[in-house]
Amino acid sequence: MNGTLRASAHKGHRASRLRIARSVAIAIGITLLSPMDAANTGQVDSFKYNPRKYINATMSKPEATCIKLLISKESAWNHKAVGNLSSPTKSYVYGLLQIKNPIAKDMNPMQQIQLHHRYLDHRYDGSACKAWKHFKDKGWH
Repeated sequence: MNGTLRASAHKGHRASRLRIARSVAIAIGITLLSPMDAANTGQVDSFKYNPRKYINATMSKPEATCIKLLISKESAWNHKAVGNLSSPTKSYVYGLLQIKNPIAKDMNPMQQIQLHHRYLDHRYDGSACKAWKHFKDKGWH
């Protein structure tokens, strides 16, 4: 029992460290996206609207691979994608990762990924790979 308690405490500590690391990476990303002068604007826009580049800069390689697989299946990399159109309750999903929150439809790809990170933290202990496994098993995440 003592070993089990230590293992679960360690797992929680690791998840906490990953959340902190992700928050720091997002803060750095936001700082990098803040234009410093007019000459920098093109570079900022390139990063902001290049979700692959943003993912590679803010996630570990395995997690980046998993979220890229999710995006490929969910929206085929179309940040303006709208899904679940046949829903009788009109509960549509929006963006790269088909987010249920309608605010996602007005977000750029980077913002959609940040919002999805919050969902991953809540549902999958911050792991895009757990979400990808769930998607493969159930067809949704």
